Amino acid sequence: MSDAAVQVSGGRDTGAAAVARDEERRLLGPEEIPVSVRYNERDAVTLMCSPGELRELAVGWLFAEGFLQSTGEIMSIGACVEMRIVDVTASPDRWDVVSQRRRTVSSGCGGGTSRHPNEEDLRRVVGTHDPNCSLLRQMLAHATEYKRTGGIHAAALTDGSRVLFQSEDIGRHNAVDKVIGRGLLAGMSFGNTQLMTTGRISSDIVMKAARAGIPVVISLSIATSLAVDLACRAGILLVGRGTQREPIVYR
Repeated sequence: MSDAAVQVSGGRDTGAAAVARDEERRLLGPEEIPVSVRYNERDAVTLMCSPGELRELAVGWLFAEGFLQSTGEIMSIGACVEMRIVDVTASPDRWDVVSQRRRTVSSGCGGGTSRHPNEEDLRRVVGTHDPNCSLLRQMLAHATEYKRTGGIHAAALTDGSRVLFQSEDIGRHNAVDKVIGRGLLAGMSFGNTQLMTTGRISSDIVMKAARAGIPVVISLSIATSLAVDLACRAGILLVGRGTQREPIVYR
């Protein structure tokens, strides 16, 4: 084993040992696990994700895909990290309709698939378009895993003046699903919210925002051409390079 290789050892951290173990944690990177989402006793999807906020992730994903219209449809939900499963029972059952939609391979690093509603069904978002990019720095300041590893994504929902919910995940789509799921479970109305993300704004991120009715999306990165087109049609304001002196506003 080379001198640069990481070795993980047990024991109590004291002094130099504590510093060494902190460096080991940084080099090892974020944890990644497969989690199965079951919908009305059917396997809906297996998500490669970070092992936290699994209920929120499942609700956000099911909502984005069209299996759920609101959290009021959820009859029961249980999540188990050890078994790596989230089980959701909901009524009405939309499996037959949603599962027939054509799958699309997303631009996510994991090559994920989605059954988003057709672009022709894109809903028009009504809300406030007054982006506050300064909150992106606040999100980054509290993104502990993002700062520790540099290999994880963060997302947040704000009301334009403060951060309401914030989540982290190895996938930018998962991080967005988690914060939207948190908002849904809290009974939030999204018309005056803003979605922030460390990842690029792709078409599927815009579809998630449109589905929730979020009027503003701010990114540390940039937006793709299709994302800009969809956002214009949906009435969503996109902002790229949100921490720079002159962010990119896509109109």
